[in-house]
Amino acid sequence: MSVPVLVKHLVQADECKTQWLNTMLATAVEACRFEKVPGVRIAPLSGPRTRFSGCVDRWNYEWAIQLSISVGFWRKEEIASVYIHECAHLMVINEERARGVYTLAHGPVFFLTNLVLCSRVDAACNLPRSLVRLVGLYDFQDSPFESWPEARWRSSVVHFAFKNYARLADSDLSAEAVAREAWNLWEIEREDLLCRDQAKIAEIKEKNRLVDECDDLKAKVNELERQRAVSFGWRFLFGIGWAGLILPGFLFLAIYTSGVASIAYTAGLHRLL
Repeated sequence: MSVPVLVKHLVQADECKTQWLNTMLATAVEACRFEKVPGVRIAPLSGPRTRFSGCVDRWNYEWAIQLSISVGFWRKEEIASVYIHECAHLMVINEERARGVYTLAHGPVFFLTNLVLCSRVDAACNLPRSLVRLVGLYDFQDSPFESWPEARWRSSVVHFAFKNYARLADSDLSAEAVAREAWNLWEIEREDLLCRDQAKIAEIKEKNRLVDECDDLKAKVNELERQRAVSFGWRFLFGIGWAGLILPGFLFLAIYTSGVASIAYTAGLHRLL
């Protein structure tokens, strides 16, 4: 048996539209398994081009969300998507208050909670388009790591959410319990990501240190080669200098010996030997 959504009007609206909204959201509300069904406050549109929008007041403890819906353009899947989106905010904010902490509005915990609720609605409702397909970059626009580049933290958040949402969607957990479990899962995931990030930083630092050591060794080898070349040059010059002094004496002795031998051979003295 579905529980009706309490609808309040801040602008003039008839009961037919209230009943239509209740009927349209009935299956979605039942699929989400709320412990306490969030109410709806219908508010004026924020601008002339706005068809529908929603919001949750973080500091208002009323268990309700605010919807601004165009009277002339009511599309089921978009309204259901906005309602589920704001309900996910409400679940996460309620868990924040219980933990005494503050998280990002469109961070990993919200993104996972929203995906789970949308998946449950898609499994139970026959909407023109699935709500999961309407989830976009807007739903995880807040970075959980300030120093990380956008591509890196976005891929980490998407991986975290899609790794866990199917299991939570198929579980018997209530919507409030899903938000609680999303918190617990993100705390573990965040610690793991930070540890892996620190390990990667340490690995990069170690590689840089080894590269610096290799560069230092190369510089030392080059210096030794240079010193060896300089030392060889000095030894070569030293040897040439002594050769310049010694060689003339050896050359004169060779010429003298050759001359005596030639004269002795010419005189036939070799026959007497």
